[in-house]
Amino acid sequence: MNKDEILAMSREENKDKRKDPYELEVASKSSNVALIVSAIIAGILYLMEMIITGNENYSLWSVLCTMDAVIYMYRGIKLKNKMNIFCGILWLVLAIASGVSAVSHIIQNRL
Repeated sequence: MNKDEILAMSREENKDKRKDPYELEVASKSSNVALIVSAIIAGILYLMEMIITGNENYSLWSVLCTMDAVIYMYRGIKLKNKMNIFCGILWLVLAIASGVSAVSHIIQNRL
């Protein structure tokens, strides 16, 4: 094997491992935009349900907080960023609180 063949094989092996920095930036910003839009939609649906039916639905908030917790924790662990880990922990606490509230509300309505 000559140098060019080895180089071509190496490029082929590492083809999927290399990411374009612009692609990574777009992926990061798109997840942030998705979280913001999800929060707005969850807020609108929560308010609509509360106004129309008088019920409070914490399930939406539980899902939203869980998504935020996972994203922040994953980023924090991968990038070794303490602020992201801290934010992830806060979102996790909110996710647990809203999840417990949702389950409690479901059980109360069932009885």
